[in-house]
Amino acid sequence: MIIKLINNMPCFYCKRTGHNVRSCNSIDLILFHELCRLKIARYENTINMPRDKMINNFVIWMGFYIINENLYNTLYAYCKSLLKIKQNFAFINYLKFVTNKLFRLEDDYNHEIIRNSSWENTKTFFRTEFIKMNPDHFHSITSCIKRSNLSASTQECCICYEIKQSCQFITLNCNHNFCITCISNQLSINSNKIPTCAYCRTAIEKVNCPNKITYDQFNSLINNSHIIKDI
Repeated sequence: MIIKLINNMPCFYCKRTGHNVRSCNSIDLILFHELCRLKIARYENTINMPRDKMINNFVIWMGFYIINENLYNTLYAYCKSLLKIKQNFAFINYLKFVTNKLFRLEDDYNHEIIRNSSWENTKTFFRTEFIKMNPDHFHSITSCIKRSNLSASTQECCICYEIKQSCQFITLNCNHNFCITCISNQLSINSNKIPTCAYCRTAIEKVNCPNKITYDQFNSLINNSHIIKDI
């Protein structure tokens, strides 16, 4: 009866019954494995790249890719199913274990690039390191505060057509302006493309914010960089 009940429980990862995460053969896990192998092959085909740098680059890529695409469950299931890891680790240690397995390294290999990383600064760390490693993957947007005397006036946003306080609008490098809500929505929906003005389609390279509140809102969204290519 207990065995039958276990067999009827869905897999943690693919949600299908008849197996658990340790024996899951989801196509997503196979594709993730092939993606990792392809990335390693590209590094190995890079002329004069030292092996230590190759390993560091792979760790940074995998960490950023998983965080950016929210693939924590995929990493966990991949380790349990394909790599047959029995222990439960923190996120950083899973990255180390996968790297050690794929590069055939010793378990105690010193991954200096992430030895001082912790969960609190993981996202910032991998994003910063990935930008350093792949500057062409990002489109920079400069933001600044340009105070206006029209803080008490109102205007209509040409995206949502709502009348709002002028202090809620930001001006782009093409001199078109929109409310911060619409700009935020546009950037969130098209986060993998070069951000453009909704009116004239000019690439957004600089924005002027009327006050610090709007400035902070905008910067918290884009973090001064915008991904524009596949990683």
